[in-house]
Formats: sequence, structure tokens, C-alpha cells
Amino acid sequence: LILGCYRDDEVVEGHPLEVLLGDLVVSRARVSTLRTGNMDEATVNALVSDALHMSPRLVGSLSSIVYRKTNGNGLFVVQFLKSLCDEGLLTFS
Repeated sequence: LILGCYRDDEVVEGHPLEVLLGDLVVSRARVSTLRTGNMDEATVNALVSDALHMSPRLVGSLSSIVYRKTNGNGLFVVQFLKSLCDEGLLTFS
């Protein structure tokens, strides 16, 4: 089992990963691809709610800001929340 994660717009022809994927297909290995997109605002709200152990209704304003700043990109959402914590702007009580 090989599991990889990459941004398909950054893997151009000749990239080592593109070559590997081509070799796997030629060798008739079973290759599955799962493409993910950005989260919608409701999903970001659910993630923030879960991360903070608070009701979705109570984190709605924060979730809206997070969504606007990250456009729902999962990696950016997590990194943005982490940066808020690191800068002391988001604390647990």
C-alpha cells in the first residue's frame, strides 16, 4: 500500500511523482485516485466546532472568518487555527 498526497497543479510532466504514477500504471498496479476539494462554510464550521469542543452556533462568527481567510482549504484551515493559537489570539479556558 502506498498512500500519497499532492497538489495536482504542482505535479508537472517529468515530476518524479508523475513518473512513478506512470510506471505503476504501466506495471498494471492497481492505482486509485481520490480528489478532494475545498470545504464549504458549513463544513468549516463543523471542523472549528469539533476542534474547540463548542456548539456550531457559538463558533459561527469565527468559522466565517476562517472560511473567508482560507477559502475552505483544509490545510489552510488547520494552519490558520494553529496560528491563532500560537499568537495567543485563540485560547482555551
